[in-house]
Amino acid sequence: MKPLVSIIMGSTSDLPVMEKAAKILNEFSIPFEMNALSAHRTPEEVEKFAKSASERGINVIIAGAGMAAHLPGVIASMTSIPIIGVGGVTSWEDAVEMHLAGASAIQVGTAV
Repeated sequence: MKPLVSIIMGSTSDLPVMEKAAKILNEFSIPFEMNALSAHRTPEEVEKFAKSASERGINVIIAGAGMAAHLPGVIASMTSIPIIGVGGVTSWEDAVEMHLAGASAIQVGTAV
């Protein structure tokens, strides 16, 4: 079955957090794909991923990259697909601060 959701993380060190999303998707039998791509180290690959997601049938992207909020925002700037941004935050205050820093940019949903 073609994936409907894409889980993308900045590096495999984010897997312990992002695999929680995979577990939930599995529980609901929602097909997904999971990739590690860095907005800093592999920007061309991230651009190719984001711009091709819709034509590949992806309906939502769950993106996270440790404490950096860059990956969800970078992807959101390249696609109209809804993005759920997962930050490596430890509190709601960190989440608010992380996303207010980019308040004038393209907004993404936040999972804390």
